[in-house]
Amino acid sequence: MKIAYFGFDLFFDILERASENNQIIKIFTCAVDSDYETNYNTYSFAKKNGIEITENKPQYSDIEFLENIGCDLIISAGYYYKIPISSKIKSINFHPSLLPIGRGPWPIPVSILRGDKYTGITVHQLVQELDAGDIILQKKLQISDVDNLETLTDRLIKNALVLLDEFLLNVDKYWDLKTTQSIGEYWPEPTVNEMTFTDDTEYNRVNLITRAFYGFGFYYNSRLIKKAFCNRKKIFSDNIFEIVKINGGYLHILK
Repeated sequence: MKIAYFGFDLFFDILERASENNQIIKIFTCAVDSDYETNYNTYSFAKKNGIEITENKPQYSDIEFLENIGCDLIISAGYYYKIPISSKIKSINFHPSLLPIGRGPWPIPVSILRGDKYTGITVHQLVQELDAGDIILQKKLQISDVDNLETLTDRLIKNALVLLDEFLLNVDKYWDLKTTQSIGEYWPEPTVNEMTFTDDTEYNRVNLITRAFYGFGFYYNSRLIKKAFCNRKKIFSDNIFEIVKINGGYLHILK
């Protein structure tokens, strides 16, 4: 099967897995901050395998080119830009929420901020409206009280691979069985204000913020912190850089 892939390193495992028994004919990636988001692995994969790669926003001419060279499947995973829709190529997207709930650019931290007990990964058809295409496969995951952005993202990616394997075993079958989404719920990208807390912020809210943006970064009294965790008591460990008293407990800033 000939596949065009749209994404960067966040879901790099999907690109690798899709290539195992298929031909990746072109990769569309995007400019990233090279901090939390990277595309080093994606570029290395393209170079190693002699695959054309571009950061340009996809145009209809790009989709026509894919159609003309016999592309069978478009896979999008964590891709920034809107992809023009093909009437000839089956096109899917991996979205990290239980659609139709959680449409939007970055639902993983929002799930934690909301205090949700469950989230999931959805494989859906690409259509003109973002995250609104028919659902092909879906996996529900529990969010634990200690899950953070890093751990939850890792588990979602692992389950995305399970869904990818299942889909690729019988593409036509799952394509024919896809179901229309009900009315959706859109979650805007979190604002800086939602990533910020002060000395007066209640402990439970601080705990949600530190978990929701662990590894990406959040703000404590305008101070940017990448990784930290909350506890009602002080915890001492070699990987803890600083312990700060907060409202109702302690913020443990990691090295």
